[in-house]
Formats: sequence, structure tokens, C-alpha cells
Amino acid sequence: MRHLNALLSALNIPAVTDKLFKRHERFVGPAIENLAHQTCVDSIRLEKELTLKDRNPTKYGYLFYAPYIYMLKFILFLHQRLNAIRDS
Repeated sequence: MRHLNALLSALNIPAVTDKLFKRHERFVGPAIENLAHQTCVDSIRLEKELTLKDRNPTKYGYLFYAPYIYMLKFILFLHQRLNAIRDS
């Protein structure tokens, strides 16, 4: 933070204090968390869709896809669970 304040003072802009930074973090933080959560869920769903679309049992065999799909389901479950905990 010291380097940032040095740059701001060189530009004749008031310094950023820890208190101000924390206030803005509380204001912006939930929006960033929601966006990150939604991006992760969208990526998981897209990955699952593309995996199921490319499913070819003669190419890789089902032994490759079964653990992969269970892993995707587990990650989606974790995101939903963390979202529920955060909202409560």
C-alpha cells in the first residue's frame, strides 16, 4: 500500500488508508464473489456439456468419462453448498 500511496501523492491524489480500502472491499467484495461463483458454475456446465457431446465409447472408453463426470458433479455440488452457506 505504501507504493500505491507514493504514486497517488505524486499525482496529487489523497492517500488510501486501510480503513478506506476495507470499506470499499466490503462494498465491492460480494459482487466480485457472485461473479466469480457464476463464472465457475457456467464453466463447469459448459465443460460437462462438451464432454457429453464428445462422448465416444470407441475412442476412450467409458472408464475415462465416469470419474470425470462424477468429478464435475462434485465440483458443482461444492459450489452450490458454498453458496448456500454464504447466503445463510
